[in-house]
Amino acid sequence: HTCTYCFMQIYDEISLCKQGLPPPYVCSMGLSQIKQFMVNLARSLKTKELMLERYQLSSVGHEVSDLTTITKLSLSHNLLIEIPTAIKEMDNLTHLDISDNRFIRFPAAIADMDQLRFLDLRYNPEMRDIPIELCQNTDLTELRVDSNAMLCPPTAMWQLGLKHVRKYQHSLL
Repeated sequence: HTCTYCFMQIYDEISLCKQGLPPPYVCSMGLSQIKQFMVNLARSLKTKELMLERYQLSSVGHEVSDLTTITKLSLSHNLLIEIPTAIKEMDNLTHLDISDNRFIRFPAAIADMDQLRFLDLRYNPEMRDIPIELCQNTDLTELRVDSNAMLCPPTAMWQLGLKHVRKYQHSLL
């Protein structure tokens, strides 16, 4: 919770800067410095969960791969259109929430993350398909794709559950 508090404090300071109020410490830092600061803080605290929700992030740096202790990462409610390939180096990551962003294509790096158990892709309305490789990950127990316009597999198949999606994709091979 210390990490979450610190990130919220940084976010609050950034908000104050945008409103033209007297600049606190963080205001003197550029966006890339703030991102690096957050990564360094999470690494030094050896936190297991990192919630970077509602920060209006448009990108995530490759430094995310340095967060080897993270098991749960939420990047929901941001402005992301891609995830760096370095994310697949987060070997302990089992829970990933990238819902409510601006993804058009499924982030390819995620398909290679065999350790994922939970993946939330909801509310990325431009995302149309999920790669077969992801559904072949038998350790993935929960995949959320609601409120996306899925073409392959079709939305009706997703409503039946991940087990049926796997059967559908297997039938295409």
